[in-house]
Amino acid sequence: MATSGFSGCKFKNFLVSHFLNKARRDRGGFTLLELLVVISILGIMLSIASVSAPSTRREFLLSTSQEQLKILLIRARSLAVNSVVSGVSNPATKSCGYGVHISPPSSAFIYYACGTTVFNSGSAAVTQFSGTLNSMQLNGPLAFTRSDDVFFLPPDPAVYINGVTSTLQITVNISATDGSNETRGVNVNAAGMIDLVMQKNA
Repeated sequence: MATSGFSGCKFKNFLVSHFLNKARRDRGGFTLLELLVVISILGIMLSIASVSAPSTRREFLLSTSQEQLKILLIRARSLAVNSVVSGVSNPATKSCGYGVHISPPSSAFIYYACGTTVFNSGSAAVTQFSGTLNSMQLNGPLAFTRSDDVFFLPPDPAVYINGVTSTLQITVNISATDGSNETRGVNVNAAGMIDLVMQKNA
């Protein structure tokens, strides 16, 4: 009987110990298996984040630069229209307007010109504007794909694309230079409509 009593005592201690340990785990502890699962999930999430971070930054830079370029073109068009009202330009006596010059790899700015529709830094009839409202600079791994001039001649305004009015439209492109082939652009047509364009290069 003594042996039987001893065995019952051990069994009771076992049960108490088991439930105490379970209670501790239930109260806020983690099993080794649970910790391994959490660590694995965190590892996967960090790997995804490290891969997607450059892509997210590139998308942000492309989008903001594209919007900046659109605003710059809209401002040049508005300046051309308002120049007639303010008396800066008089289509009856002189041919003057405002344009945007794209200067690869990374700059663009508004210019005022009389008697010309293409930016020429050596011409006395051309004035280059600077400042936040009148110019932009690409940041990060971005570049303009070519040199372009979009000029607005009041009063309509007529749109001169690289010096001629016969061109129906132009897309000024901004491309990522990190090998991703991502390109964003701003399209300007002969009627002066300005729209955003997104595309992937092959």
